[in-house]
Amino acid sequence: PPVYPQRALQRNIEGYVLVEFTIDEHGSVSNVRILESEPKNIFDKSVLNAVKEFKYSPKIVNGVPVAVTGVQRRFEFKLEV
Repeated sequence: PPVYPQRALQRNIEGYVLVEFTIDEHGSVSNVRILESEPKNIFDKSVLNAVKEFKYSPKIVNGVPVAVTGVQRRFEFKLEV
């Protein structure tokens, strides 16, 4: 999972990042882009670094692994109470 940035922790900042990416036929992530983030640029780098390391089981169509584009995932950053 993405690391909570130290700067945000120190300032008690919460937020989210919505990303879109492609899962290729090997299960690796590529073409990662941020669709939304709030607040801007606080959590973006952490999410990008984490998502690039994700591995998925590839989608199988007719016995053949295929790429899946337009996968979206939202990451929430909340401080524990």
